[in-house]
Formats: sequence, C-alpha cells, structure tokens
Amino acid sequence: LDFEGTYPLPENQLDRFLMRIRLGYPTPDDEAEWNQEYRAAIFHAAAKRIEPEFRPGTWQAFWRTAVLGESCESVAAAMAISIGAGYIARSRVTGRLRQEIALIGGDDL
Repeated sequence: LDFEGTYPLPENQLDRFLMRIRLGYPTPDDEAEWNQEYRAAIFHAAAKRIEPEFRPGTWQAFWRTAVLGESCESVAAAMAISIGAGYIARSRVTGRLRQEIALIGGDDL
C-alpha cells in the first residue's frame, strides 16, 4: 500500500473507526409509517405556502371538506354559501395544492 501524503491520526481520534453499526432495512410497518409522515409533511408544507393565495372563506370551505372530511352540504349550511360554492372551493384549492406538491417534489403523493 502506498501511504505517501497520509499522516497518522492523533491519539484522541484513533477510536473514531472502531465502531461498526448495522442499520439494516426498516420493517414494512416502519417504512409505511415513515412514508405516511413524509406525505403529511409535504402536504402541510404545500398547504402553508398556498393558503395566502385564497380568500379565507374559500380556504375554510376546502379545509373543512377535504381535510376534516365534513360534507359539502353541512359546510355550506354552516358558512352560508351554496353547496356548489363549497365544491368549487375544494376543487380550486385541491388543484393548486397538487401543483405545489409537484413543485416541492412530492409528485408521487
């Protein structure tokens, strides 16, 4: 072996290379959990970035129907808007959200 141009490590750094760690592959459950957390983080980052682009009522109608799972009928009644306006709000925000997720790099969500 050619050791030209190399220098021995100082005494306090010799133990740096004495440890071996085997991480292996995650279990299927761990991998599924990681993927779910990743998708949620991408979603929330994209949502935070685009929220200012929409009126508060539009955003609230989207959030309540698409994220919280409330029906468009109940959201429309609670917000005093038409059911169609609730569907339109959800559709517009969802489309823009998909674009933002693609920009962030979560195309496969």
